[in-house]
Amino acid sequence: MWIAWALSVTGLCFGAYLGARGLLDPNWAAKLARLKQDEQGGGFAEFRATYGGVFLGLHAAALLLVFVYLRGGALIPGVAATGAVFTVAAAWAGAALG
Repeated sequence: MWIAWALSVTGLCFGAYLGARGLLDPNWAAKLARLKQDEQGGGFAEFRATYGGVFLGLHAAALLLVFVYLRGGALIPGVAATGAVFTVAAAWAGAALG
């Protein structure tokens, strides 16, 4: 069971890293996604919000729940952590299929 949690933490840390990097450097996120920002004013902010804020917030929230569970081992945080990791995994699976 610890292997599954270790893999979850590794994946969540990587996703949070991608989000933090996208938040700090939207041009990097655009290059990574092979998209071009709109020449009008809002394109830069979209990369920062979508590839930065959403990725960082989603992965950091799930990571926080996992750490609360692993540290305390209580039942309710464990269920929440499992649900959060499943939600992130489902989002990645949907992105892969799309």
